[in-house]
Amino acid sequence: MTRRLRNQESGKGVIIVVIQEARRLANQEVLMQWHDRRGDRNSEVVFVFQLQFIPFYGPCLITSAGEIPIDKIEQVSPLAPKSAAA
Repeated sequence: MTRRLRNQESGKGVIIVVIQEARRLANQEVLMQWHDRRGDRNSEVVFVFQLQFIPFYGPCLITSAGEIPIDKIEQVSPLAPKSAAA
């Protein structure tokens, strides 16, 4: 679900979530780590409703925990595979 890029300055891996990958998370429960507006790290199981563009923030995942800008997401792990409609 994520791409890992190498940060040249610190040598640490940086995870970038792109829009196409974020769209695949819609209607799923995921374990997500992200930084909030204050810079605090959050880790929570959330339900992702959709991806939406929000002015001043850009593309955001609309989740049960609120709107999360995709550039603030560190890691996403789907908890269950997306089930096919019966």
